[in-house]
Amino acid sequence: MYNRITGVIVAIIAALLAGLAVASHTDTALYTITATFSNTSTALTNTGVAFPQSASLLIDGGFIAEDALNTAVQAGSTDIPAMPASNRINMLGAVASATSLLTQTTAANNNTANDMYLFNTTSTVGQAYYFGADTPWRILTLNIGTAGAGTYQVDWQYYTGAAWSNLSSVIDNTSSTRSFDTTGTSTISWALPSDMSATSVNSITAYWVRARLQTPGIGTVTTAPRGTQSAWETGQWWVYANGIATNESKAYTLYVGGDEHLTDSHPLFIGLNGVTTTDAGDLELGSGSWEVNLDGFFKTNTSSTSKKLAYKSGTLDVYVSQPNTITATITGTTTTKTVLAYAVTEGEHEISLQYVAGNGLIRFYVDGTASTSTAAGITVANTSTNWA
Repeated sequence: MYNRITGVIVAIIAALLAGLAVASHTDTALYTITATFSNTSTALTNTGVAFPQSASLLIDGGFIAEDALNTAVQAGSTDIPAMPASNRINMLGAVASATSLLTQTTAANNNTANDMYLFNTTSTVGQAYYFGADTPWRILTLNIGTAGAGTYQVDWQYYTGAAWSNLSSVIDNTSSTRSFDTTGTSTISWALPSDMSATSVNSITAYWVRARLQTPGIGTVTTAPRGTQSAWETGQWWVYANGIATNESKAYTLYVGGDEHLTDSHPLFIGLNGVTTTDAGDLELGSGSWEVNLDGFFKTNTSSTSKKLAYKSGTLDVYVSQPNTITATITGTTTTKTVLAYAVTEGEHEISLQYVAGNGLIRFYVDGTASTSTAAGITVANTSTNWA
């Protein structure tokens, strides 16, 4: 089985936005990879850019540790915040489509031989197998137990938000002549489309990539290919760019290898959709002292009640209420308290929301400066809702 990632928790919630504090020691690294970004569009500021790289390939080859802490990114000699590509992760969903839809998520994630029905030998027109991931992704690992045979051809496709479209730059290592005709574990990779969108297939919402027999059924399937296990990975190594002008190119160096950690943590580049962490008993705020810490780059120049920095329905809501103003609302069993932090301009900040049970104070720190509200004896109910 491959690891399944549903969220990231450190203390209560840490580094929900890209944490920018890094300190690397690149002199101990054994290898380097150089990536150059060329911006031919409008100028970019305070954003993330990604270069294609398989982390599992580096891990399997012994170049980096599984936690990727023996990696670092620099521009020149300056440390740059970077989020490594994921390792292999269990499929969020898998669906076989022949004469009807058949959910195969368990089959795709276990190691039972030949239980993934990739294609059948009948009703070949428009047959497809769907692989679903949690986020936009670039690499599929697939173990073929029974090689397919015939004259069929396959289109690898993704959902644009409006229609299915062929992926570009597909490298299909399951194929000697056609997809799924080579046994063993191989990868399929593609150029990540900017418009890859989630959709529902057989009641599973995911970012889907499908292998579809070419319409109108070009060729035949004489031996049905069967899979044993699959996994996905992002295949994208993200770096923080404070600015890339139009027609400017910027080079970054990825340092890897060695026994020493090149960094002590990785930031998260969560974009606009955020990270959801499944509820757990030890993450409830309750009646004792607690704190929620956020460290990263915050876009506070525009406001919205939906622009959440940390949120737990019925418990806690930290959001950008006005331009450059952050509001924290704590919902107790008998009272609700609100604390505001002003003049929080767009940029890197350390934010900490703390409740001290002994003196009943709520302290809202932004870069060490506190706003304080009295909330003596506030008890926050267990709402059994997820953190977001």
